[in-house]
Amino acid sequence: MIAVLAAVEVELAGLRRRLRRCQRLSGERQATWLGYHGDQTVLLCCTGVGRAEELASSLLDRHRPSLVVSVGSAGALAPGLEVGDVVICQSVQSTRPGNDAVRSDEGLLRLAVNCAKEARLPLRHGHSLTVDRIIADPAEKEALHHSTGADVVEMESYWIGRAAQEIGLPFFAVRTVLDGPRDQFPDAPNAVRPDGTLSRLRVLSYSLQHPGRLPSLFKLASLHRRALPNLTRFLEAFVGAFNTLPVAEPA
Repeated sequence: MIAVLAAVEVELAGLRRRLRRCQRLSGERQATWLGYHGDQTVLLCCTGVGRAEELASSLLDRHRPSLVVSVGSAGALAPGLEVGDVVICQSVQSTRPGNDAVRSDEGLLRLAVNCAKEARLPLRHGHSLTVDRIIADPAEKEALHHSTGADVVEMESYWIGRAAQEIGLPFFAVRTVLDGPRDQFPDAPNAVRPDGTLSRLRVLSYSLQHPGRLPSLFKLASLHRRALPNLTRFLEAFVGAFNTLPVAEPA
């Protein structure tokens, strides 16, 4: 079983539509689906925004996949990264002191690079930084890049990687750039429920209460339309590669 974890449903929706017999699992705190791609079983899990530290260990321990992939959108910190670029993360680190970086599995990295090239995606190599809050300001992005050396920033991958590492599961992280290093990130507070699913009612309510923020919401939707199709193409190629390269079940 391949486990693919992301913060929010929209980041998994493209792959979910391409799975056979994909069903949402009942009894899970988070939005979780099980489906099939070729001969491979694929588990899709939402951690919710900023909740991976709390949930990743129990989720992986409960389902015990053969490998773990942390995916989703990210903000670019490094110059030269553009919206839609697929960033193969060689390592992920946390801003909290005393936490060693988690490295992606070398074999999975090589496979990911081949899949991205075959899919003709805008491929970049880099390192990801997991933070505790959304980094929206270009000046703060630049400062983080200089102080940490990270190329992209997100809120989940370090905790997912550490949880996988603790139980001996191969781990790999990939991110698609949602906002460039000089872009002000257009946030939509409370649009995502705790289980990682999007609440259109909350988005509508926020829009009515803050009509001046509508351009930011439209911009966020536009960025998702540019970035997430590349993530879906990558994931379909990556998961599909295991139809000819079987994944061993854990002992």
